[in-house]
Amino acid sequence: MLPDDRELTVYVEEVAVQCNGALFAFSELGSVLKKLDSGLESQARDICARAFFYVHALLAHSGNLSKLLFPSPPRRRKCGLAAPAPGIKRKLGFARERGKVLRAALSVDGRSPLRSRKLRNHVEHYDERLDELFETGDAVSVADMNITTGPAILVPGVRFLRNLDVGKMVVSFEGDEVNLRALQKELQRIRTSAEACPSRKASRCPEGTA
Repeated sequence: MLPDDRELTVYVEEVAVQCNGALFAFSELGSVLKKLDSGLESQARDICARAFFYVHALLAHSGNLSKLLFPSPPRRRKCGLAAPAPGIKRKLGFARERGKVLRAALSVDGRSPLRSRKLRNHVEHYDERLDELFETGDAVSVADMNITTGPAILVPGVRFLRNLDVGKMVVSFEGDEVNLRALQKELQRIRTSAEACPSRKASRCPEGTA
């Protein structure tokens, strides 16, 4: 069973909400980064903390949007589970079809940067990433919340966690990257479509709004 037009409108409106939140965070991030050149060295730590606050907000909103458009399968516990229960299968089937309908309504295809789950998973499961670093008991050095003007310079024995390359506006976690400018462009495009669609049936979204 697919969501009807009235129900789909609720999803489309939520897409607009998440786009607005992500784009606001991107705008605020830009304002914070402008202070890097003019800021005093004593303010660098505060600027860095604020920058990553908005990076996290941007990725969190984008992650919510990604889940709306590209629903994930249910996670299985590491200890092992049998196949999902019938009720879970039904919910998963509905979510998959809802995602297809929503992507079609907003002209989102498989090339969208929102399709990748890597960065959104790092944000949502950061505690698990830290556990993976330290669970062996081996001595591990980490470099986190780094702001650079190019790719992070790798140092033997040091694990680079969150890094922001302000030259290319690329944020990364241990090598998994997302280009924030490309993400911003996609968010703006989707928001334009979403804001044009709620007042009419999703199947009648005007051409050219994507």
